[in-house]
Amino acid sequence: MWVLRIGVAGQKVTPGGATELLAILGKENSLDRLKKSLANLEAL
Repeated sequence: MWVLRIGVAGQKVTPGGATELLAILGKENSLDRLKKSLANLEAL
Protein backbone atom coordinates (compact mmCIF):
# COMPACT_ATOMS: atom_id res chain seq x y z
CA MET A 1 0.00 0.00 0.00
CA TRP A 2 2.96 2.34 0.49
CA VAL A 3 3.40 2.49 -3.30
CA LEU A 4 -0.13 3.86 -3.65
CA ARG A 5 0.47 6.40 -0.90
CA ILE A 6 3.64 7.68 -2.57
CA GLY A 7 1.97 7.70 -5.99
CA VAL A 8 -1.05 9.65 -4.80
CA ALA A 9 0.64 12.01 -2.35
CA GLY A 10 4.02 12.37 -4.03
CA GLN A 11 5.67 12.10 -0.61
CA LYS A 12 7.25 9.29 1.39
CA VAL A 13 5.63 10.37 4.65
CA THR A 14 2.00 11.41 4.99
CA PRO A 15 -0.30 11.90 7.99
CA GLY A 16 -2.61 9.14 6.75
CA GLY A 17 -2.29 5.86 4.96
CA ALA A 18 -3.09 5.03 1.35
CA THR A 19 -6.73 4.14 1.98
CA GLU A 20 -7.38 7.39 3.84
CA LEU A 21 -5.76 9.47 1.11
CA LEU A 22 -7.70 7.69 -1.62
CA ALA A 23 -10.97 8.24 0.25
CA ILE A 24 -10.28 11.94 0.80
CA LEU A 25 -9.17 12.62 -2.77
CA GLY A 26 -11.92 10.60 -4.43
CA LYS A 27 -11.73 8.17 -7.32
CA GLU A 28 -11.15 10.56 -10.23
CA ASN A 29 -8.54 12.71 -8.48
CA SER A 30 -6.72 9.63 -7.18
CA LEU A 31 -6.63 8.04 -10.63
CA ASP A 32 -5.36 11.27 -12.19
CA ARG A 33 -2.55 11.49 -9.64
CA LEU A 34 -1.61 7.83 -10.14
CA LYS A 35 -1.52 8.29 -13.91
CA LYS A 36 0.79 11.31 -13.51
CA SER A 37 3.04 9.32 -11.18
CA LEU A 38 3.22 6.48 -13.67
CA ALA A 39 4.05 8.89 -16.49
CA ASN A 40 6.88 10.32 -14.39
CA LEU A 41 8.28 6.82 -13.83
CA GLU A 42 8.07 5.99 -17.52
CA ALA A 43 10.00 9.16 -18.35
CA LEU A 44 13.00 7.99 -16.32
